[in-house]
Amino acid sequence: MRIASLSPGTTEILFALGVGKQIVCLDAESDEPEAARAVAHLAASIDSAALVPFRPEIIFTSGQEQEVLAKELRAAGLAVVHQCPRSILTLYESIREIGVLLQCTARAHALIEEMQQGFNEVKRKSGLFPRKPAVFVGTWEQGKWSSFPWAEDVTRFAGGRSVLSDTSAQTLGELELVALNPDLVVCCTGSGSVTPTMFLDEHPSFRSLRAASEGHFFILESGLLDRTGPRLTVAAKRLFGWMFQVLH
Repeated sequence: MRIASLSPGTTEILFALGVGKQIVCLDAESDEPEAARAVAHLAASIDSAALVPFRPEIIFTSGQEQEVLAKELRAAGLAVVHQCPRSILTLYESIREIGVLLQCTARAHALIEEMQQGFNEVKRKSGLFPRKPAVFVGTWEQGKWSSFPWAEDVTRFAGGRSVLSDTSAQTLGELELVALNPDLVVCCTGSGSVTPTMFLDEHPSFRSLRAASEGHFFILESGLLDRTGPRLTVAAKRLFGWMFQVLH
């Protein structure tokens, strides 16, 4: 089956399921695993005309931000599967659905089991923490902090408590985050060269955060936590390590 994946998280799932060779094109941001970089990538702005030359038999889109794109592609007569996982459980459901559609259900079940084992390993260790640190994980963009719905699950597995757990908010202003004053702040950024010092020098108001003054302001490279894919287990392990530092 000729597959088009327009979501980086879905791309990682497809390669993990062993169907990477069936992928004919990807969105501009799909860069993992390394084998994905050899596949044709579309421009950042995608429409049905861009997909036609690749003759995909099934197109995967994901997330609220691609709902309109999915509708437009369906209206153009293309076969689209749109998924919108917002928790680890719904991510597992998405993987199962992909497994059924692509006739690789055994591998899908195995991938889910691998992820569960990874999360359970972290949960066993974090269960020994004396308390749950207050944590914020998100991205800083256009003057706002944005988090991810599934980040609350990953934070809990790693032994922390999301400061957003008692609210319905997924975005925060500068002063709102300062008021919440979490023990640990994790900023997800696309650049692996950014350091906490560089970020705080550029945004000095965040130096008033307890997490910054105590050295618990960290940078997590893009792709580990901002994508609903198998590497969320890696993100959980990274968060666990930072929470261990907070508590010790």
